[in-house]
Amino acid sequence: MGCSRREWLQRYAPERADAYEVDAGPLRWLVDLMHDAGPVIREHTMAGTRVRGLRWVEIAAWIEGAGMQDLRPFWRRQVKALSAHYAEQIEASSAIECQPPYQPEDDK
Repeated sequence: MGCSRREWLQRYAPERADAYEVDAGPLRWLVDLMHDAGPVIREHTMAGTRVRGLRWVEIAAWIEGAGMQDLRPFWRRQVKALSAHYAEQIEASSAIECQPPYQPEDDK
């Protein structure tokens, strides 16, 4: 399995890696939780591959496997919402008219 674009930049072009970093602010730990849970699921169907957010059963399995039973329900819902939004953005990014996230939106 190859490395991600972020890992490639950190390894081979560290001077350019900072330009691709997006600061999650004070909730960086929540984004890290989402990535720890496995941010999205790729489903292979006869029509092709699609990406979807995590379901409750997958979040419950992650919490059980990671031994994080003390994670409050509010934060579990936030991980699920982040996962759904992340999957939605992955699907939308395959469209040719989708702008890169670091490019400012056009003023209309």
